[in-house]
Amino acid sequence: MKVDKKAAINVATHATNAAIKNSELVRPYIKESHYRRGLTALNALYFALKFFNKG
Repeated sequence: MKVDKKAAINVATHATNAAIKNSELVRPYIKESHYRRGLTALNALYFALKFFNKG
């Protein structure tokens, strides 16, 4: 089964967006610095995926 590149990027974008929106759930269980670093990485990944989805 071959997956279309655009469809795979779209799925990854939606999954990353859901992870960003639900990131408050893990906040009490990890160090604040790790939370901020992880959220920054998720946001960077999200914007990169949005960029590649348009191209």
